[in-house]
Amino acid sequence: MTNPVSKGHDVEAKRIGIIGDGNVGSALARGLKRAGHEVRAVGKDKMAIQDSGSWAEVVLLATADYWIDDLAFGEQEIPCPTQ
Repeated sequence: MTNPVSKGHDVEAKRIGIIGDGNVGSALARGLKRAGHEVRAVGKDKMAIQDSGSWAEVVLLATADYWIDDLAFGEQEIPCPTQ
């Protein structure tokens, strides 16, 4: 597989933060790293989320929709639905 960032294409490597380190976030991280970007994927740790958000040039949200209110409004615990 070729790496478009390292092959001189018009794509500049970016620092990308991914909030969510589950199946989707991990897959995004692997693909973006292969493409030559610097990536940090984080889970529910609020300090890690803040650090990644400050560090990154681009932030991707790869979480379940029930996380969004907590991430936006800063609740103390991230809610999880019951099965």
